[in-house]
Amino acid sequence: MVYYVCQKTGLLLVRRVLNGVHTSQDFLHFTVELDKVVSYHRICFLFAQIPFLTKLKNASLAAKCKLKFYCMSVFMYADNILILAPSVSCLQHLLRICEEELIWLDMSINVKKSACIRVGPRYKHVCSNLVTSDGGVISWVDKLRYLGVNLLSAKAFSCTFENAKKSFYSAFDNIIGKVGQVATENVVIELLKKKCLPGLLYGLEVCPHSSPHLKSINYAVVSSFKKIFNVSSTETAKECMFMFGCQDISIMIKKKKENFLQKLALSSSVTWTVCQEFVSKDLSYIA
Repeated sequence: MVYYVCQKTGLLLVRRVLNGVHTSQDFLHFTVELDKVVSYHRICFLFAQIPFLTKLKNASLAAKCKLKFYCMSVFMYADNILILAPSVSCLQHLLRICEEELIWLDMSINVKKSACIRVGPRYKHVCSNLVTSDGGVISWVDKLRYLGVNLLSAKAFSCTFENAKKSFYSAFDNIIGKVGQVATENVVIELLKKKCLPGLLYGLEVCPHSSPHLKSINYAVVSSFKKIFNVSSTETAKECMFMFGCQDISIMIKKKKENFLQKLALSSSVTWTVCQEFVSKDLSYIA
């Protein structure tokens, strides 16, 4: 019932669940404040206890949030817990079950770092806030950050990449400010590839993105090359990118996505079982 996921497979599972269920899906993301004495391995062990899983299974079945006979209601990564449910009442019930287990572990939910977001046809409707056992209120938001990616409240699973671009520009400006006047173009470009591009491209192999998104992200890289070579022409900057081995963003994302999906296809994990058709379509599209 509780899926311990890595970052990219976790995002892929969430995307698959929200795209695979036709009703409006409300889902909650919240973090817990961990006791310094309690290790993550101990948390995983205690969260796998039979009474907790049985209770969570019954609640998940009642929520009817499942794919291929797998209940997809609770995902866990480090101190992040994601809950998926088709209604606010189911969401509150699942939250209460997780909260009871956390209290038994002498931990609490940090409501300041917690938020609810609604995805589905009725995403604009006003919902009641969720309440914790100690009276804390978890409010609804239009955007939240989960596993390093900013998710949006919309009709379907969607992301925004504005923060990624801001981080890219900030990192690039730091490089220019530190070594821009003394280092060669080769050094600056290598620093750009190693320090700036990974953050800009993070999660794009599993997150949905449109052509305007790709153009906007690619413009960030092109504008950086304009600054490095002190040129104003976009075509000249793109030629410099080609000469220094920096490919177009769409090509880099395609390669990252192909590598990720091929590795996933070779695995026998729950992620592959649930997302097999979803992943197969993406692989055929890439080919």
